[in-house]
Amino acid sequence: MNALACIAVVAATAVVPFSLHAATPLAITPVATNLSWPVYVTSPPGDSNRLFIVERSTSTTGYIRILNMATDEILPTNFLAVPNVNAYVEGGLLSMAFHPQYASNGYFYIFYSAFSDGSIPTNNSVVRYKVSSDPNIADATSAVTVLTFVHPNVFHHAGWVGFGPDGYLYLPTGDGGPQTDPNNRAQTITNTWLGKILRVDVNGDDFAGDPERNYRIPPDNPFVNTNGDDEIWAYGLRNPFRCSFDSANGDFWIADVGQYAWEEVNFQPAGAPGGRNYGWHVMEGTNCSPYGGGICNDPSFIPPIFTYAHSNGAVVGFAVIGGYVYRGSLLDGWQGAYFFGESTSNTYYSLRYDGTNITEFTDHTAELRPHPGPYAAVSFGEDAASELYLIDMFGGTVYRIVPEPAALLAMVAFVAATRRVQRL
Repeated sequence: MNALACIAVVAATAVVPFSLHAATPLAITPVATNLSWPVYVTSPPGDSNRLFIVERSTSTTGYIRILNMATDEILPTNFLAVPNVNAYVEGGLLSMAFHPQYASNGYFYIFYSAFSDGSIPTNNSVVRYKVSSDPNIADATSAVTVLTFVHPNVFHHAGWVGFGPDGYLYLPTGDGGPQTDPNNRAQTITNTWLGKILRVDVNGDDFAGDPERNYRIPPDNPFVNTNGDDEIWAYGLRNPFRCSFDSANGDFWIADVGQYAWEEVNFQPAGAPGGRNYGWHVMEGTNCSPYGGGICNDPSFIPPIFTYAHSNGAVVGFAVIGGYVYRGSLLDGWQGAYFFGESTSNTYYSLRYDGTNITEFTDHTAELRPHPGPYAAVSFGEDAASELYLIDMFGGTVYRIVPEPAALLAMVAFVAATRRVQRL
């Protein structure tokens, strides 16, 4: 049993709640190493024993591997090997999501870019698989295409897929490139899914005759029975590579990688209707862009709740890493804070948002940076217990975010002292 597990057992047996101080200092510890371009981690709902690691691919096959969280060892057999993966530039096997009823139906979903007739364009697809009779191996023959669309460039695939609290599948898509979205795809809501967030119901099929459309349209999608593609939930995005739902309240966090000037963190409160326009390419951050395509500062645009510049600011960089609102128990004092990062400058932060204002901002770079150079983590991850991870694609390592060692020792001493007092 590792140190964290020992501490968890001690804490669980204490009678009084433990709080080290307002917010525990943080650190990272490697839990999986020698991986091949890891880009994402997640766990099935309610499964605290396994962490599934998505390897993007360095050739034409992407892999999903399983970490035994009790031993911090990778299982020797891959959970799934995905063929025909085009990992050129920003493509590849980029994420996965488990069906909310995975424990009973065994369904999970992957998002990846596949080869078509050449390197570009690619076919970006969401594909459903089912686990086999062995819970640690997927049935590779069970693949069913949920949806697919042509991606015309090597840039801006986005890459996250996930289920919302409403049970629907959400898929952010990039604008398809090249730079500046010259075809205005992000602002076009008819006959293009690029620069959008798609929302579909995977528990049915409105397109029985189409093998590449295996889903239903949610009746409250904003463009049902009006101008616009029925699958679209939101639009005006450039490259929303990593997004997440708050596991406690259902708020939707959308981190959108910027062009030449600004990075964005966008926010949709739980229960808000679809149809939001986040502004790209008319706006970049909260500023008018020089790329046209609409009315600058249109009041219908939804501005980001947080932006940072590519130069001259407290946060500087060129590629925001969307993360998660922390809802675990290990990092005392950080519950409710949204963790995110910046890939190019290898920096990491958290903020608190009350629905109107950012009420707290913390720089965690000194605590969470895997190494001092640029380019480390490309993604955060969250397990079934809502604990957080950093994925260093370039270093082939997955890190768990933990209390820093001095805080752990203080926690053990506090709990031990409390138990001694209780025995007196």
